[in-house]
This record gives sequence, structure tokens and C-alpha cells, in this order.
Amino acid sequence: MSEWTIAVTVLVICFFNVACYATIRSSRLLRVSHRKAGAPAAAAPLTWFAWDLVEARDLYAAPSIGTALLALYRALQFVIFLFVIIYGNTVYQPAGGTFFLYFTNWTFVLFGFTALLGAVLTTREARRQRRPAIPCVEPSHPTSYAPGASPGWSAANRAYHLMLETASAASIMLTIFYWVADYVPGSGVRVDNPFKHGASAGLLLLDLAVSRAPLVSYHIQVIVGYGSAYMVFLWIYKTASGNWVYRALDWTKPLAPAYYAALLLLLILAFTVTFLIVAIREVLLSRHSKPQCGCLSLFCSCSSTARGADRDEGRITAPPHQETGVPGAPSPKPLSYKSSSKRQLQESGLPRPGAGQGPGLIRSSGSGRAERTGTPSASPSPTVAILMK
Repeated sequence: MSEWTIAVTVLVICFFNVACYATIRSSRLLRVSHRKAGAPAAAAPLTWFAWDLVEARDLYAAPSIGTALLALYRALQFVIFLFVIIYGNTVYQPAGGTFFLYFTNWTFVLFGFTALLGAVLTTREARRQRRPAIPCVEPSHPTSYAPGASPGWSAANRAYHLMLETASAASIMLTIFYWVADYVPGSGVRVDNPFKHGASAGLLLLDLAVSRAPLVSYHIQVIVGYGSAYMVFLWIYKTASGNWVYRALDWTKPLAPAYYAALLLLLILAFTVTFLIVAIREVLLSRHSKPQCGCLSLFCSCSSTARGADRDEGRITAPPHQETGVPGAPSPKPLSYKSSSKRQLQESGLPRPGAGQGPGLIRSSGSGRAERTGTPSASPSPTVAILMK
């Protein structure tokens, strides 16, 4: 019986990892919470984990609170992590060498390191945004945090992205498993247990809600691999010590394969929950107006006010650098052949379309009116020279 359950357990874990690998091989199964500007909705990824379809700086963008407050919030997560670790090892009996035997502690430590790395990178991004930058100019291949440059997918950004997704899914899975299957009603609860089985998951979900961190379905491979790595660790520990950390995962029991499969399914379900949270966030953000200049709405300093009047067909306006600067002179009014009256055209000195008049030279009279000077040419010229005093 034990040989049969061991073989089935190994096959179950291999099946989940191969299935995740197959999703990466097929771009039709790719799901992205939101793509970066300019990436077509049906475009296939050019990189293994689809880094080219998402924006790295979205990890540090927070439309509702700003990047600086997001950095402070992630630093607060790390402070909470330190408090729980110190409190648990001073008030209660220190776990000692058995601390890292439990998946709960694995995930809580991952939560702490994710918060620390996120606080450092977000603080660096907040400082970068304070430097003088040219608006609406983004280098195609930024290499550093130079003024006006985009951070890009550096090794630190990729590590933080995967850690954030994995810690979020694993924390949700642990919260569901602990309070539904492991907790005995009426039994005592350590003060640090709610932080490890609930508070950490809530903090990470709130992080995903207030930031614009993207989620990519291909990254489920890392999340399932994280759970599989812990299971392999359990087998190594069992071989070395002869003891099982979790009795339900003893692969000599008939139901062991079902428990292993259930844990991996819970991880996938938890990752789906994070996708749902981010999808709701994107729906709410999409209701806000977007700038018309083509830049990203979060980092563009251009005015998003639509200037419909300037886009009317036939509208003639003087460029800003051609203003006369004469004191008391009224600003020239835009003229439109379609909407201007006959009297306006006559006062401005411009011929009506189709009148067959040769263009003369138009100059400003100083009183705001345009006067015709010179002798019209015999053959009509396609260009009208405008001389401003």
C-alpha cells in the first residue's frame, strides 16, 4: 500500500507542475490583469513569463494614495512582520530549529521579505519621481533610474513581482486551510496565529487593491512550484528524521494523494482570488478619464482636457510664437470657412473660397484687423504669407 500511495503522490505533484508548464507553452491560455500601453490585447508574449506585456513601474504606482504612501504602507507590513516574530519568540516558547518545518512559517517569512523588498523598491521609485523629468518621454530601453527613465524589468523587479504573487496566494491558502480544516472551535489561539493566518493575507490583498501591480496567469507555475518545493522538503525531512511534520501528508496513508492534490488546488484557487481582486480594481480605475496625449494616465503630466474647438475642420489659429505682443491689441480670433460669416471674412481681408482672387500679402494693422497690401499676382498662389508686426 505504501509503495502505491508514494507513486500516486509523486504523479499528482508532477501532473500539476506539467499542467502549469503547458499553460506557458500556449499563449491562448494567457491571462493578464492589465497590459501596458501599446501592447495589443491579442499579442503573444515574447518572454517566458510575459514580462514584455506588463509594466514594471505599475508595481509601485498607487492611483489612490500615491507612490510615497504606498512605500510607507509596505514598510508598515515589514514592521508588523518583525513585531509578530519578536513577540512569538519572547512571549511563547521559541521554536528554535523547528521553526522552518511548517508551511505557515515559510509563507510568513516570505511575506516579510516581500514587504521589505517592496518597501525598498517603492521608496526608490518615489525618489525617482521627484527628480526633474521630461513629461511624456519614455525611453524604449531604460537601463537605470535616471531622471525621466522607466525602471524596466530588472532582476529586483522580477523577484518582487513573483514574491508578491506567491506570498498573496500562499497566505490566502493558509488562511482558508487553517480556519476551515485545522482550527478546533473553543481551543486557545496564540496571539501571533491571526497574523499568520489572516492578517498577512489581508495586508497583501489590500496592497494589490491600492497599487497597480499586474498579475499574469503564467506565474502560476512559480506558485505551484513553491508548494511543490515544500512537499519535497517534507519528504527530505521525513527521510532524515523519520517524522512527518503533518500527519495527513504521510504518504503511507491511502488519502495522502488527495491531501497533496487539495493543497495544490487551494493554491490555484487562492491565485484566482487575487485575480478577482485585481480585476475589480481595474474596473474601478477604468471609469476615470484618461489623457489624450497617449501617455500612461498614472505618470503623464500632460493636460487631459479635450480641445475640441482646436480640432474643428478648417480652423485657422495663430501659433503661440507669432503673437504680436502689442499692448491693448485684441487677440486674433480663429476663423473657419465653414462657420464664419461673410462679414468676418471681408474684415479679415481673406478671400472667400472659390472667389478666384489672387492672394496678396496680409499684415496686421495693429488694431486687430488684417489689411491687404501689395498687388495681387496674376496667377493664384497656394500660399498666403502672414506678416505680423
